[in-house]
Amino acid sequence: MDELASFIKSKINIDDQDLENILSYFKEVSFKKDAYVLREHHYSTNYYFVKSGGVRIWFDKGGEPVTAWLIFENDFFSELSGLKSGKTTRFNIQAITDTTLLAID
Repeated sequence: MDELASFIKSKINIDDQDLENILSYFKEVSFKKDAYVLREHHYSTNYYFVKSGGVRIWFDKGGEPVTAWLIFENDFFSELSGLKSGKTTRFNIQAITDTTLLAID
């Protein structure tokens, strides 16, 4: 979690106790290359920080995959439209390399 702690400290002034409290809510999850973090028509419940690797957010348009975003180390992502609305997502999130994420529900 050192990567996330460093990222947070680079953005805001935070004391160590508050930082440790925030970090305690994150869990580390790993995905092999091409594995799905989230598939379309499922519910998005997590917000992620990329510890290592990268992911591709894509959707199907008439039978063709369309990449919407690429996210790499030291960045946050989620499928926000589904997360905010509570509805299922139309996006897929897929690891483009072996990837380790820090997830918070």
